[in-house]
Amino acid sequence: MPFQITVVPSAEPISTDDAKTHLNVSDSADDAYIDTLIKAARQYAEDFTRRAFITQTIEAKFDKFPAYFELERGPLQSVTSIQYVDTDGNTQTLAASNYIIDKVSMPPRITEAYGVTWPSVRDIANAVTVTYVSGYGDASTDVPQQIIHAMLFHIGYFYENREGGDVPPIVKTLLMPHKVY
Repeated sequence: MPFQITVVPSAEPISTDDAKTHLNVSDSADDAYIDTLIKAARQYAEDFTRRAFITQTIEAKFDKFPAYFELERGPLQSVTSIQYVDTDGNTQTLAASNYIIDKVSMPPRITEAYGVTWPSVRDIANAVTVTYVSGYGDASTDVPQQIIHAMLFHIGYFYENREGGDVPPIVKTLLMPHKVY
């Protein structure tokens, strides 16, 4: 399922100051570099776990209505809309009463409401678009501490090893309980 983040997180789960405290850095000479490490660590951790950490809006595309939608990057906060191209080529918005949102399952799902059948769509690529909001919340305190610590270890490793290398095993170990399969 192709998806894209249409509204990026308003903040990172780790502040520059928190990263600098972890790195034992007191001056501001490397702040811009540290900020890139924070973003890279978040992106790696989100890709690894298949979760969104800070609130973001995601748009997922499907060629047709599946038996049920599995959405990338939970935890799901809300579904903004489900739009589809009908057989006449017009874009329609599905009424929220026609589907059920399952926020408990990982990955989150959307199913037909009882007695409802998905509408027919035009036979084209990406005929159905699901727009939704995911993430633990808007603040770093909403993100599980294991994820924060994994990111800090990731940042620390690449701060000290600027030429790269493999992600330290502790990062994956801390992220593993949060991985969605």
